[in-house]
Amino acid sequence: MPAARVHDLPQEAVSATVAPLDPSAPSGAGSAYQRLLYSLQNDPRWLTEVNLGKRVGLYRFRGDLGSGNFSQVKMAIHQLTKEQVAIKILDKSKLEQKTRKMLAREIATMEAIHHPNIIRLYEVVETYSKIYLVMEFARGGELFNKLTTYGRFQECDAKPLFAQVISAVEYMVRHSGSKHEHNFIHRDIKAENVFYSAPSLVKLGDFGFSTQLTTGREQQLNTFCGSPPYAAPELFRDESYLGAPVDVWALGVLLFFMVTAQMPFKAQTVASLKKHILDGSFVVPAHVSAQCRALIGNTTLLVCAQCRALIEGTLKQTPRQRLSLSEIHNSEWLKGAAFPTRPGPTENYTLFPTILPRRLSLDDFQRPEGVLSRKSSLSSRKSSVNFGRLSEVIDFGAHAFIIQNSDNIGTNSNCRELELHTIFEEIKTLAGV
Repeated sequence: MPAARVHDLPQEAVSATVAPLDPSAPSGAGSAYQRLLYSLQNDPRWLTEVNLGKRVGLYRFRGDLGSGNFSQVKMAIHQLTKEQVAIKILDKSKLEQKTRKMLAREIATMEAIHHPNIIRLYEVVETYSKIYLVMEFARGGELFNKLTTYGRFQECDAKPLFAQVISAVEYMVRHSGSKHEHNFIHRDIKAENVFYSAPSLVKLGDFGFSTQLTTGREQQLNTFCGSPPYAAPELFRDESYLGAPVDVWALGVLLFFMVTAQMPFKAQTVASLKKHILDGSFVVPAHVSAQCRALIGNTTLLVCAQCRALIEGTLKQTPRQRLSLSEIHNSEWLKGAAFPTRPGPTENYTLFPTILPRRLSLDDFQRPEGVLSRKSSLSSRKSSVNFGRLSEVIDFGAHAFIIQNSDNIGTNSNCRELELHTIFEEIKTLAGV
């Protein structure tokens, strides 16, 4: 991908932004970014915060966003740019081979896809005990919470948001505007994984169940993934399945939920839910248009005709009878909707990754333009950042597998060269990435 020019802070502003916290750091010498890295390795207060779990690298935690079986998500502030990020924290002691493979796939997927309606991955930081995925922070929270708090959307409000999700899923399968096919399948599309970045902008996230089809779109998959209320019938039949129709079914359930604030298939137990989904019986509430209903599934009620048609087309029992992503995109109900394709500008904090290739010395502050060595035996990729007055970002994804040698960075004698056999070496091998 061509280098994307991103504005850096003016040198005067950068120098004034952060004062060196360690008295031994040279005052006024080097960039603020250099001085922060120096403090990260030498300042006792920073090292204490690292050991207490209050910070990782240049990010200081500010609050909890959620938790799962083997991970938690926290909001954090970048020390230099003061911008917010979401950091997914994984305890390495709880990662079995299956979850390590899922993590590898999640990282590989998020590195490969860069779309305005997909949550970005900025950094991956590893310590001896934890892995941190530094991601874009969606300030508006989950689509699910919006629907359960305020009720169903009017179709005119649901349409642009649903089009954005469709654009993201289409991009995962095929790079828009090129012959290159990504062939990524999400496999966990649901309202809880769609996030508001702005009042009229949503982004798809949580790629833990995603996978890439290596032999084309007809490749058969075997693993049951995702949330049961969004699961397609073929998943409950314990048979191999095609990836794209499973995502299309989940999109139909999502649209149904958006325009009704109800789920098409509801039950008290998974066994009962399975029966309802395999029966394929549901009713679209009367307020849903026929156009929207056609995308979902049942024509006996009142949502506009085009919406009904859309719902019906996505919730077909037979996978090959469901609408394709292209047919959804070009459906009558979505006519006139915007389908974003170009990634937005990269935020400032992507210019300042937490790379610690070796311990910094006072000599580093004497180098022209503050250029630091970026040598690391853990990644063959080149640095994505040039530390000039204007910085160039080579890609929009994670810039490197970023490693800290120890949870207690300042006391580890191996910080000069990073030669650990890390979990990334293992999970990349497991996932074949």
